[in-house]
Amino acid sequence: MGAGAGVVFISPQGDKMKYVLRMNFPPPTNNEAEYEAMLHDMCMAKACGATRLEIYGDSSLIVQKSMNLCDAVSDNMIAYREIYRLMEGKFECCELKHIGRASIEEVDTLANIGSTWAAIPNGVFYVVIKQRSINVKPPAPLT
Repeated sequence: MGAGAGVVFISPQGDKMKYVLRMNFPPPTNNEAEYEAMLHDMCMAKACGATRLEIYGDSSLIVQKSMNLCDAVSDNMIAYREIYRLMEGKFECCELKHIGRASIEEVDTLANIGSTWAAIPNGVFYVVIKQRSINVKPPAPLT
C-alpha cells in the first residue's frame, strides 16, 4: 500500500480526462497527500491550457486552509498553502470547493487504484509523483 490520488478533469463541454496519481516517496499524511494531488492537478490543468478552474475536494480542512478560513499550523502545511497561492495566481479564476466524499466516488476509485498498485483501467492516465512539492521540515523536538 502507498499514497494514491484520483483526478477527473471535466472540460466546459463535459469531456473527461481521468488520472491515477501514485506518490512514490515516503508516505505523506492524508493532508499532505490532498495538497500534493491538488497542486499536481493544477499543474496538469495549466499544461492543458486551462485558464479557469473549479477544484472540488473532499478534505474540508485543506479547503479551509487554502482559502485562509483556518490557520495552517505546521511548517509543512504553511509551505503547501504558499505553493497553492502561487499556483492559484497562474489562473484567471480558481475556485476551491468542498464536497462530500460520497459525491466523488469516481475519484475515490481512482485513488484506491493508485494506493494499491491495482491495474490501470483503459482510458485512464497514470502519473507517478516522485518527490514532494515542498521541502519537508522535521517536527520540532519535544522539550
